[in-house]
Amino acid sequence: MIRHAWHFYHASGLVVKAVCGSFGIACLTP
Repeated sequence: MIRHAWHFYHASGLVVKAVCGSFGIACLTP
């Protein structure tokens, strides 16, 4: 269960980084 949660969290982090990389300005603005 913990491994699955960590994997999901890590995958979500990669997605967020990818989105912020593509839309850096949108990520910086509130």
